Order: sequence, then C-alpha cells, then structure tokens
Amino acid sequence: MSEDEGTTTAELIQTIEQAGRTPDPELVRRWLQHTKALRPYLLHALATDWEEDELPDEDDPRAYIEVHAGFLLIAARDEAALPLFAQIFRDPERGENLIEWFAGELHHYGPAALTTFIDLLLDEEAFDYGRSSAAQILSAIAYQHPGHKSVIVQALRQLLPSLDANGNPDIGPEDYDEMWTWAVLELSRLQDEGSRPQIEALYQNDRIDTWIIGDIDDYRERMAGGFDRPLADFDIIEVYEELFQQVAFWQSAQESAAAQTEPSFRLPSPSYEPPPPPPFTEPIQPHTAADLPFGRKVGRNEPCPCGSGQKYKKCHGRAAAAA
Repeated sequence: MSEDEGTTTAELIQTIEQAGRTPDPELVRRWLQHTKALRPYLLHALATDWEEDELPDEDDPRAYIEVHAGFLLIAARDEAALPLFAQIFRDPERGENLIEWFAGELHHYGPAALTTFIDLLLDEEAFDYGRSSAAQILSAIAYQHPGHKSVIVQALRQLLPSLDANGNPDIGPEDYDEMWTWAVLELSRLQDEGSRPQIEALYQNDRIDTWIIGDIDDYRERMAGGFDRPLADFDIIEVYEELFQQVAFWQSAQESAAAQTEPSFRLPSPSYEPPPPPPFTEPIQPHTAADLPFGRKVGRNEPCPCGSGQKYKKCHGRAAAAA
C-alpha cells in the first residue's frame, strides 16, 4: 500500500497503463512520489518488446506505457535503465517510435551515460537514427561536463574517414555514411579544430547532407559560435505540459485545414460530399541546423515544421525519404 490516500502500487500501475499520450500532470506527480515502489514495473515496461500482433496502435493508451516508464526513470536518473534505452536505440522497430521521446533528455544522466552511448555511437550494426541520437546526447554531456569532452570528441572523430595523401577523404567515389553528417554537426558544436581538415574535405567532396546541417558556411558559423542547443534541467511536469501544447497544435492545424477545404456553398442534394483537400505541393526547402529541433531530424511522429498539421513522416519526411 502506498501513502497516497491508500492508493496501491497496482492501482498506480493501472493509471500508467490507461493514461494515454497526455496524462494529467497531477497524475504524473503522484507517479513521481512513488517511483521507488514503481521501479520494478517501470524497468520491465521499458524492456518489453511487444509481439507484432500485440503491438498497440497510437490510439490505444497502452502505446505510451514505455514513454511514461522512460520519463520516470530519467527523472530518477536510474542507471539500470541505461542499457534498456540503448537497446531501444539499436532496434529500428522500437526506435522508430521511441527514440524521439527520449533522445533530447538522456544527457541528463551525465557522465554515467558515457559508456552506454559511446558504444552505441560506434556500433555500425545499430539503427542509424539511434546512433545519430547518441551523438546528440554525447555532445550535450560534453558541453555540460567539460572534463569528459576529450573522450567524447575522440569517439565522434572515429566516425569520420581519414584523409589520403592529397587531403581528400580516403573513400570511394560513391561512398557515403549518414553518420559523417551527424559527427560533423556535433563536432562543430563542440568547436573541435582537430577534425576541421576532415570535415572541410567532406564538404568539398559533397559527402555531407546539407539538408540536415547546412553548408560549409553554416559549419564555420557553428565553429565560431559554439554550442547552440538549449539545455534546461529535465522537468518531467514541463515535458507533459508540452505534450498538451502539441496536441493543441495538431487540433488547431487540422481544424484550420478543414475550414480551408469547406465549400462556400452546399448543394441541396443529400449525396453531396466536399471535395478532398488538394495535394500538398509546396517544394521542400533545405533546412539548416537552426530549423531542426535539437539539430537533428524532425521526429517521425512530431508535427511537420511546415505547418501542414500532419506528422512529419506523412508529410515532408516522406518526401525527404524518397529524395
């Protein structure tokens, strides 16, 4: 029995499983008060890999159990959760939906997370989205804990190809590794001069995805300006309040889109149906690091930055993937 007006741990677990995407912040406060009692359940929930035929869809409140468990474990700085996060980040199926929830918060573990995320960063078999998120996490740790910067910089440098005798990247004419781009982004934020020759050579040989991080001038600007990410303390209540704001954004955008496609008059026929909205034809423009949340790809399930009201994966994300 917990001390919360006779609420049992089992009853609190039930509230987690029924909370859905946007639980009331007051409920989250109750979870926080009983994190110690909930800990075995939270670790188990974060480790659970749903069978494909049991995977809840996004309208099922159970789809967010892992999210709530992860946030509560981050709030508690529970180091037993670190290998579970790494497991998620390595797995394309789980990482597809979960990485974007946690990637911006895991640097709050500080140096305790170094080994976990350096191993992930350098694991060529892991999900690229997970590895790029590990680069983001590590650079934030380096910024907040300068004594560990050199270790993190050395790990990021390992992702870059060496230079040949002519000062060009020692790679084939068609070679490309997405991780070069993410290493460049984080090394420039950390103002690492040691990697500049390799990075400028990659730019000169068109081996950097400028849609994600901008051109060589953007790189040089980051090198001059240094770390450009806001790193507020992790406040789980603020996280859930932001979720409420996201839901409000989606609803407002959808209502606005619906209003724009309503006909100016109605035919009297009861069989009349409004025409479908026109296809989204706005050309995709290059994005710089400043346009992207935390200087990474927009989360697949986040609202598209173009303002269409659709999820990124169904809007510009789909077009970018096909490019």
